[in-house]
Amino acid sequence: MITDRSLYLLGSSARQHSLVAPGLCGAWFAGSGPSRYGDFTLNYNFQAIFYGAYSTNHADSAMPYYRAILDYANGPGLVDAAKYNCR
Repeated sequence: MITDRSLYLLGSSARQHSLVAPGLCGAWFAGSGPSRYGDFTLNYNFQAIFYGAYSTNHADSAMPYYRAILDYANGPGLVDAAKYNCR
């Protein structure tokens, strides 16, 4: 169930015009450095941040996800595809 708190966290870390999507722990971490070095992986962990965006009618919050996927597909993804002989 999506709560108001979850929507607040999503809205404050991922906005429609954000250039970078939030890392796996969002924009918040406790300690001297970000968890997982502040990076994200392009698997279900990265997608999970945006699960509630559509069911709560906040689809614009998912735009940083699409930007990250397209940036990968048009850059390093092409190199990886050539490396493994994929089209």
